[in-house]
Amino acid sequence: MRAWRHHERLLLRPHRSGTERAGEQRIWTRINDLDYPDNLCQELGGIDTLWAGVGCKGLVAFCEPPRRYSCRLSIEEYANSKTRVVDLNEDTIVALSQRTFGGCYDRVPPKAVTLGFKTMLSAKRAVYMIATGSWKQTVVRVALFSEPTLEYPVTLLPKYIPDVTLFCNVDTADHPMSHEIKGW
Repeated sequence: MRAWRHHERLLLRPHRSGTERAGEQRIWTRINDLDYPDNLCQELGGIDTLWAGVGCKGLVAFCEPPRRYSCRLSIEEYANSKTRVVDLNEDTIVALSQRTFGGCYDRVPPKAVTLGFKTMLSAKRAVYMIATGSWKQTVVRVALFSEPTLEYPVTLLPKYIPDVTLFCNVDTADHPMSHEIKGW
């Protein structure tokens, strides 16, 4: 995995190939046809580049860590997940409400549509974008140094995708555990 940081700015450029417009290269989920992105990506032979935002607990898209104690999944079962409607975890609702609605939790829908990991893992390359400072410092470390674990789904990508790049700013790449801490 390659990690890039450049001063305090993200190094992101739109990807265009040939004469295609960027909008034509994107695949969006459809609530009335959840199988559409999975079928289209399979028909096209996979995804060229997966651009993925990553949450503080390692979620990719809305593929959150499974938290049902009555239902244990293996990494392979999770990696084969399809596009679906999911219940949002409480920490995701908190993050979305803080970032978008000034902390008004009631404005955040409790469910979302997420692209399945099976389709995401068909990518030839993946680019993570993590740049919110201290809120995501731990997930950067986990993404870079952890073995695949369902606790942080982002760790599955390097196991299945041959070329993974992480973009983040300096504040997000830093971590308190990198420094000597003298109590509270």
